Amino acid sequence: MHGDIKPENIVVSERNNRFEARVIDFGYSSRYAGLEHSLKLPLTRPWNAPEHNRLSRLWTFDEAKKTDVYSFGMVCFWLMFEPRLAGIKPVPLGLGISSERTRGSTRDTLSKIKNILSSSTSLFLDFETSLDRDHRQSLDTFFKTSLDGNPRTREGNIKDLV
Repeated sequence: MHGDIKPENIVVSERNNRFEARVIDFGYSSRYAGLEHSLKLPLTRPWNAPEHNRLSRLWTFDEAKKTDVYSFGMVCFWLMFEPRLAGIKPVPLGLGISSERTRGSTRDTLSKIKNILSSSTSLFLDFETSLDRDHRQSLDTFFKTSLDGNPRTREGNIKDLV
């Protein structure tokens, strides 16, 4: 469990002509003495899971892992669709926002569409003509599973998600 997955905590480097992403800043990461222990998590919008809406909440290990899964999905979505989120490329129709309204901060755009994100990933993927059907379907499943607004049905382990 990391506790604060966001773009600022990911470093990308090149090794052997391949890019690697590594998560850094494990300041909120925690080792549990037992499953009965709980902790507080930072609240970094828009990367936070929908259920994480106040700093005072205490989290179990399994609950915290599910917030990490959501945050990981958000970062992956942002990486893949940043030009659309920034208004450089058009956003899919049916989101209720226009490309003109997305110009500027990708964080603002993510905040605007966050509540419909898990149901809208296929709209974004349909705009990506470079993806074949299998890749599009795999990514759609990945995003719908990681960005599920219901923590009970969201995948609970990043390794299983990937």
